[in-house]
Amino acid sequence: MAAEAVARRFGLAVREPVVVGGYSNTIVRLAPLPVVARIATGTSLVRNGPAWLEREVDVARHLAAADAPAVRPSALVEAGPHSHEGLTMTFWELVEIRPDPIDPRLAARTLRQCHEVLDGYRGALPTWAAIDEASRLLDHPLVVSALGAEEREVLQSAAERVGTVMRSGGVTLRPLHGDAHGQNLWNTSVGPIWGDWEDAFAGPAEWDLACLVSASAVLGDGSEAAEVLRCYGGSVDEAMLDHMIEARTLQAIVWAALLLPDAERNPKLLARLEWLRTRLRP
Repeated sequence: MAAEAVARRFGLAVREPVVVGGYSNTIVRLAPLPVVARIATGTSLVRNGPAWLEREVDVARHLAAADAPAVRPSALVEAGPHSHEGLTMTFWELVEIRPDPIDPRLAARTLRQCHEVLDGYRGALPTWAAIDEASRLLDHPLVVSALGAEEREVLQSAAERVGTVMRSGGVTLRPLHGDAHGQNLWNTSVGPIWGDWEDAFAGPAEWDLACLVSASAVLGDGSEAAEVLRCYGGSVDEAMLDHMIEARTLQAIVWAALLLPDAERNPKLLARLEWLRTRLRP
């Protein structure tokens, strides 16, 4: 196993590597050590080079230094990124994840804490990166094969609308998590912590909030979204949030088409597409 080979390169005595999760990345516990490897798998289909993982580790170190509620790079081995036989990975502290769901209101408060710490981050981050990437992926062969022509036209129209907002200027850009949905907030033995910082970029705070509330706003009745925004606090630009929910919905569809088997029959993908169609009708 690639993660085990890299760990042994650094002198770690790994006896039992265990795959514990995966979607866009494969997650491997390097038992018995308190170390977890995140191996780029699905993301490696569309991202080349180590820069995005280097940013992830650097952002996570900044958050750890301020004791923010965020996953920490491993202290037992250089966090990376490392490469082995074509696979790229990073190493992280093991945390005990509990099955109990986290109250969405607590998600909002901990995201706000991370944002406040990230205001002091001085590393270089790309701007609008997650949205730019989603727009580019509309032409990816896997996306083209999963979606019909009419569906791709809907997505292209949404991408153009969001692009107009991005080019309009006057938007305050700040360091963001980049993929701040509920599954990236883990209920652990040391409290809730945000993981998966690989999509960190500079954009409006409303993007991260859109990641957190878009499922409620698009697939539900929106009541949870309203409560989350109240608990986040501060000034939220409602018009920008609306644009970012549209952009997040575009991104969610594109990545589902890229990674999910039988994506064209996925109920959530189809519901998100219909939501976009309704918004785009004249």
